[in-house]
Amino acid sequence: MRKVAQLCTRKSFNNFKKFDMNTLKKHAAFVIFCTVLATLFLSACAQNSAQGSFGAGLTTVSEALKLRDDTPVVLQGRIEYRIRSEYYRFSDETGKIRVEISPKVWRNINVSPSDVVEITGVVDRHLFRRNKIEVTSIKILTTD
Repeated sequence: MRKVAQLCTRKSFNNFKKFDMNTLKKHAAFVIFCTVLATLFLSACAQNSAQGSFGAGLTTVSEALKLRDDTPVVLQGRIEYRIRSEYYRFSDETGKIRVEISPKVWRNINVSPSDVVEITGVVDRHLFRRNKIEVTSIKILTTD
């Protein structure tokens, strides 16, 4: 009981109050610093993603093979053949790449190897395999 009484004296309470306010100020400064840093980081990311967005123009297959994971791309070329289930071989003038096209994306579109198509999707990069494109939309440009 005596220790509790000593802790509750005015002097020790004032010291606790000062310590608490100093700690609070340090934590507030840290939170403000982190908020500013996060804001700067997110604005830089937004500018970077705006430059690589779908409206930025076409990407070639040779460029897509070098891009990072989840980079959005738009490719124009031909779907040569089906590899297996949802995987196809896509080619343009610069090379060939594997694309993954789900049945939902196909929407009953019939494409022949001579048709020029535009595919929109994202790069799917793997450690031990070459990049592939996960297709989100497909559009026929010319039919031969």
